[in-house]
Amino acid sequence: MDLHFKYWPRVIFTGLGQIAFCDRAACGALVLLAAAIYSPWAAVGALVGAFIGTAVAYLFHTWNSIEKGAGLPVPNLAILGLVWGGFVPAGGWPILLILIAVVACLAVEQIIRRPLAAAGLPLLSLPAVLVLYGIVLAYYFLGEDIWILSPYNDWLGVGPLPSIGCVCAALALRAHRALVWTVGAAAVSASLSGLFSDGNLIGPVSLWGLVVAPACFGVHVGFLAGSNIGARAGMFAAALGWIIWILWQAGPLAALLPSLFTPLIVSVWGALILVRRQEGRAVTNLRIGFAAEVIRDARANGGKVAFITGAGASTASGIPDYVSGAWLDPSIPSGAYDWERFLDSLRCRRRYWEACNKFRQVALAVEANVGQVALARLQQAGWIDTVVTQNVDRLHQAAGSKNVIELHGRIDRVRCTGCGRSSDWPPVELWRRYDLRCHSCNEPLKPAVIAFGEPLPSRAWHCSLQAIEGCAVVVVAGTQLAVNSAAELVTRARLQGARVIFINRDPNAQTLLPDDVLIDASWEVALPALARLLDVSLLPTSPDEQPLTEAPATS
Repeated sequence: MDLHFKYWPRVIFTGLGQIAFCDRAACGALVLLAAAIYSPWAAVGALVGAFIGTAVAYLFHTWNSIEKGAGLPVPNLAILGLVWGGFVPAGGWPILLILIAVVACLAVEQIIRRPLAAAGLPLLSLPAVLVLYGIVLAYYFLGEDIWILSPYNDWLGVGPLPSIGCVCAALALRAHRALVWTVGAAAVSASLSGLFSDGNLIGPVSLWGLVVAPACFGVHVGFLAGSNIGARAGMFAAALGWIIWILWQAGPLAALLPSLFTPLIVSVWGALILVRRQEGRAVTNLRIGFAAEVIRDARANGGKVAFITGAGASTASGIPDYVSGAWLDPSIPSGAYDWERFLDSLRCRRRYWEACNKFRQVALAVEANVGQVALARLQQAGWIDTVVTQNVDRLHQAAGSKNVIELHGRIDRVRCTGCGRSSDWPPVELWRRYDLRCHSCNEPLKPAVIAFGEPLPSRAWHCSLQAIEGCAVVVVAGTQLAVNSAAELVTRARLQGARVIFINRDPNAQTLLPDDVLIDASWEVALPALARLLDVSLLPTSPDEQPLTEAPATS
């Protein structure tokens, strides 16, 4: 069995970073250092918990490769270890109780993970909190007090400030802009809670450190990609967590159970539910959020971003896939529409004209869909440089996209097969009655789309290669990459070091690489959500324009 031991350190430290909503291994190292400065046993407990979580994930395949890469198997057992090391259970550290807690945490995690995912809610630290509550209640009914502070806490005598500094460094490494919002929310919370609780300058750390700050940062960055929507939702989560914490402390429940991370969990869920109701469920899709961050980072570093689109970008408008054969006469063999047959046979040329005219009539009757308009808005806002499309319907241009490279031609024009001169479609009675020829070179005229087996236009291919060259990110949307030309563009982009993002409900013809991002969502759902997470407005830009509405999410 290949256990991929070489990946374990990255998973462990990335998972430790997830405790502070920072999915970076370097952030995890800073979080561990913060724990070690204040409480060495808490750091040991976190590291042991992280190791166990990683080992279980690889040995029993309880998480998929993407989840393991994000460090998701780690946080709950690491949090359990942090709490265990920072406090001393009555009677020391009984091994049996520790084992029971670890097994219970793993079991609870597996039981509640999928129902929460189906509801669109993150797991957070709920398994660890439920296990700790179970232990506290068990000891309570036995008439014993379980937790006392460890005598090794603040072993260096420097107080919590160095540890707080390490956590802030981790947050800055993840998203420095969001850190400003987080520090502001925590400072206000600490000052007001101190003023109204006991008159101190700084209030309880269990409020501003374990609720307000992580709620603000986690929602803003961890779930909403550092967007303006995330900033507002993060402040809402911080305020909601503050209220829940105060109510908890003022109520009878505080005498029985510590609040731990419960106000944080509820406040994050509340903020995400509110955002989904206002912006659509897809906005909280973590993979779409991660794609938004990849694009944001690339543009911040001066990198180019290109889109490659396929039939899935137009099917939402009611246009069937051009290569699906929906526009062909089913009683005629598909080979009759090939490029060579078009050149050799008048009958095949007329059949080809009929088929293309059928497709053209469908294309002329539809409008650009919400995904295409969202793509145009992204380009207008400067997030995208070029759109390379396999589609021939020109809906991208109708939506407002510029610098669109049409790899397979366009259905609304006619082209000479000899000299390449382009013209408008002739009247129907002409091409049905006559074998239309070019006035300049006498070669057959043909609808300006690529037939099966026909070489790509050299200019379009050259422009596509230029568009891909030097790209930091290439987004492939609405295509399975079954067509060789588009697949080759992706291969060349990868060889040049570009990050590839796939947006498609259907499986890809190409094998995914570890650094690829796969968004299993339809075009008309993913693109508006991506635009909103990149702070691009989808409201009408003119009085005559209809507002964009997100299509119903099915995933």
